[in-house]
Amino acid sequence: MEPPPPLYSAVVERASIEHLPPEYADIEKFIAEMVGATGGRIRKIRPLDQRGTYRFEITGTYRYCENIHRQHKKNQIYFIIDPIKRIYYQKCYDPDCQGFRSRSRTIIDGHTNAIPEPPKNPVDRCPNCQKQLTNNRREKCERCGNAFCSKCVSDCELCCDATHCNRCIEACWDCHDPS
Repeated sequence: MEPPPPLYSAVVERASIEHLPPEYADIEKFIAEMVGATGGRIRKIRPLDQRGTYRFEITGTYRYCENIHRQHKKNQIYFIIDPIKRIYYQKCYDPDCQGFRSRSRTIIDGHTNAIPEPPKNPVDRCPNCQKQLTNNRREKCERCGNAFCSKCVSDCELCCDATHCNRCIEACWDCHDPS
């Protein structure tokens, strides 16, 4: 009698690796620094095929998606890396972005034309009410990262009193709604 096949989770865990081969350490370091700048980290590296491509699964607060040009609220993103061609592109787990693939970016001698950092408010005005933001009236939404005046943010009871803008508070209610 044949032994039962291994569980899917066991196969997936075995398929992941700790690091890229040493000759590609600069690529791994670049991705780690890019996502680490905004609170992300490489969760897993998985070899995808015989041609040498890898999937870098990202965890933490780095969820910037080139498709929607902002951070995803919950779902993570990942990068597909081809160290031989020295290119990478971004994909997401979010159902709204299913099938999306960012443009390929070239990795040259340890430097890349990186995915842009998510934009924060470039002007000093509240995006909701358009009032001038001052240091004592500026509040940062802990979900989207944008700056708002103190009247356009609230403490979210569902997120242990985290500060959210009105749009993100509504998203929290959708997210935490038991129905």
